[in-house]
Amino acid sequence: MYCDKASVNILCALMVRHGVRDVVVCPGSRNAVLAHNFGELSRRGVLRVWPVTDERCAAFVAIGIYLATRTPAAVCVTSGSALLNTLPAVAEAYYRRAALLIISADRPPEAIGHLWGQTLPQTGALQPYTRTWQLPEGNPVAAAREADAALCALRSEGGRPVHINVPLTEPLFSFTTASLPSFSDITAPAPPAVNPIPPVVMAMVEAAARPAIFVGHMDFPPETLLEEVCRRGRLRVIGEGIGTAVGERVTAEMFGDEACRPDLLVHIGGTVVRKETRLAFQHLGAPVVRIEESADAAPDTFGHLAALVRGNTSAALRQLAALAGGSAVSSQSVANEANMPRHAVPTTLSHIPVPPSPAPSAFAQVAHEVVCLLAHSTRPYALHAGNSTAVRLLADIGQPRVHFFCNRGVNGIEGSLSVAAGHALGGNSLVICLLGDLSFFYDSNALWNESLDGKLRVLVMNDGGGAIFNRLPGLHDSQAQALIAAHHSATAEGVCCSYNARYLAARTPREAATRLPEFLFGDSARPVVLECFL
Repeated sequence: MYCDKASVNILCALMVRHGVRDVVVCPGSRNAVLAHNFGELSRRGVLRVWPVTDERCAAFVAIGIYLATRTPAAVCVTSGSALLNTLPAVAEAYYRRAALLIISADRPPEAIGHLWGQTLPQTGALQPYTRTWQLPEGNPVAAAREADAALCALRSEGGRPVHINVPLTEPLFSFTTASLPSFSDITAPAPPAVNPIPPVVMAMVEAAARPAIFVGHMDFPPETLLEEVCRRGRLRVIGEGIGTAVGERVTAEMFGDEACRPDLLVHIGGTVVRKETRLAFQHLGAPVVRIEESADAAPDTFGHLAALVRGNTSAALRQLAALAGGSAVSSQSVANEANMPRHAVPTTLSHIPVPPSPAPSAFAQVAHEVVCLLAHSTRPYALHAGNSTAVRLLADIGQPRVHFFCNRGVNGIEGSLSVAAGHALGGNSLVICLLGDLSFFYDSNALWNESLDGKLRVLVMNDGGGAIFNRLPGLHDSQAQALIAAHHSATAEGVCCSYNARYLAARTPREAATRLPEFLFGDSARPVVLECFL
């Protein structure tokens, strides 16, 4: 039996219709009726339900499940501050275009603002990253309309976070409804344009002598299309390694020789890792064509936006892949004709801050060995990187090139392990997460999950603080460096004991190398953590 709350039953029925198949549920009393319905659907084989106690982790776990399934995933929280704990994950989902559904139970509107327990204004609480669709409790027609619109928005613009708020009055716990309501029709998102790049912008690209596609952070890069672009030879594919394993990695040499410098960039995907990369292209001055799926974003990452194309990235790449190879004429005359801004490419680039060559380190050696072992494994895997040092180590690996996931929407350290945990829950592949000590301890509650098993492998690079701060120019002169870098003497062993994870340790590069095969491929019923003190 389902609950007797019409708005809850309508929401559950429409979630099934819209293809939401995974729900992360956090404990609480006001959302218990939602949890009951999700449990009922789970028993019927319609949904998978994943209990997670910490709401700060839960929303990131849902992002990880979305990465594993490529379908929208939901997280359900109770009323009050529980909703606010999901905000970092919502911001991450917004900037990385992840289809994350936040469902919050709420007190009735008349209870808000009168010092009742677990009440605060929940409508609009996740702005500006998503608006709130509220389901009125006493109006089933309006509730169905709002829920349908919200669920349709999940898949729009390449994927986005959505917040549905469900006010519920007491009594709550009556479960006598035999079936959910049925809906014959649901709103379908409009199909993307076949050729989103207008002719005048295509002419700009064709006129460029050395056009290139710069790939920023992407969870699901269209690598077949990027490979086709490379094969055609008209445009190069370049990036930092966090968007795709296809194409060339940005290096200093790319800016040193005029014959290698791009004179037009087509920018797809999200953020860049290194400030030096952004500044190098900013100083280069080449015009940028941005392919943007969001209706309200207009990022000018490199400071030389010449054309903004709103449309589906894959559709745009199909247009670019169709361009014939061969020499091209100057792009400036076409830019004039298209009424686009002028962008003079400097003849000397000695002043450009070019991306540095990676400095060798013991941690870099371990990261490279992990990638090599995975590249020669027949077992499917997904590789995740924590932010700061870990993401740079994987991005700097030249060969073998591998695609990896990372929280580069807003680049915070929170949620790195939780996303990997969600990926392990949602899929069947081995999931390896490389992260630093601060990221691990900050998000260690991700291991507080009885559903996790040996598919999750976590490599912690523990150097007693934030290593990235040691490379910031001038910071060593500060007397507060220990505070800024969060120096500590903690180890992961106690955390692993608390959460029943298998713990391994390595204190030299040689010991780490001998531990890696066991860490990656050894049998284990619970997550495995390898902590390296190098």
